[in-house]
Amino acid sequence: MIISSLINNKIIFIPGCRCFLIYPRSDMIILYFVFFHFFVESFTRITYFCYIIITIDGKYLIFFQLLFTFHNISRKGFIMMKRFSAVAVAVLLVVSSSFASWDYFPPKDAGSGEAKLSFDYTMWGDFSFMNLAVGARYTIIDGLEASVKLPVPLSSCFDGNCAEDYVGLSIPEIGVRYWLPMGVGFFADLLLPVDTRDGVEPDFDMVVGVQYSMEINEQLSFGSEVRLLNLINDFDMGLGIGLELDYNLGMATPFLGIELPDLLAEGDFMMELILGCGFEINEKMGAQVDLRLGLAGYGDDMPIGIGASFSFGF
Repeated sequence: MIISSLINNKIIFIPGCRCFLIYPRSDMIILYFVFFHFFVESFTRITYFCYIIITIDGKYLIFFQLLFTFHNISRKGFIMMKRFSAVAVAVLLVVSSSFASWDYFPPKDAGSGEAKLSFDYTMWGDFSFMNLAVGARYTIIDGLEASVKLPVPLSSCFDGNCAEDYVGLSIPEIGVRYWLPMGVGFFADLLLPVDTRDGVEPDFDMVVGVQYSMEINEQLSFGSEVRLLNLINDFDMGLGIGLELDYNLGMATPFLGIELPDLLAEGDFMMELILGCGFEINEKMGAQVDLRLGLAGYGDDMPIGIGASFSFGF
């Protein structure tokens, strides 16, 4: 009923799965995202509903529904889940960008590369985080790309009080991607146990995943990624998903993204919305700005992150 009233078009239900196909009347490209968060039977049952609705070229629309329910939760367990979520979210906010691969689209032409300097700042309630990163990638042969990233945390603050001696190189990454001609790619990122800050001893870790992209038309492109986290450390394995829609206007490319940092993590279901725009300065140089909003799973305070990057092709 909600979807019907939104777009006023025919809905076809596919039995056996939570998916709908909707045939819109216009040729407009539409992306709807609706999220419902319910607490049912206080402190005993928690249910989360998530809806993602995408239509392309006015030909069809896909409606996905995700449902998560936790039963028989005691009051103490409920409080513990919320506290655990707060800690997990704080960690994911700092490192989620590190887990993401360079982008969701095919590598550059063979023999070409790119260097990038990026900065991000996140505010979440009384917390704030600031990070810097330097990275480079190079396409060895058609479809095969190697990359390196050097993250540098700059500050971590709570209620105006910032951690001392926080600046330093933290968990550099070495990555490789290989793309097949049909628009499917595979990647692996190795996170090295290197941290120049006192008292920080990270472990080896690896992130692997699959990517898919397609050019919907001359201006619109879609990219996606499914990744497995925590493959060789002591934490539970994680599953992350990223979606991105780019609209190329020539010198500028606005984009819309959705990130699910870890679907297997205990506690609240987490989701981020990313709004940004890339700019082509010339054939070699580019820049990007983005806004990241924590839509779900972050408690009463919505985290807000801003980012900027500068890239140079070679």
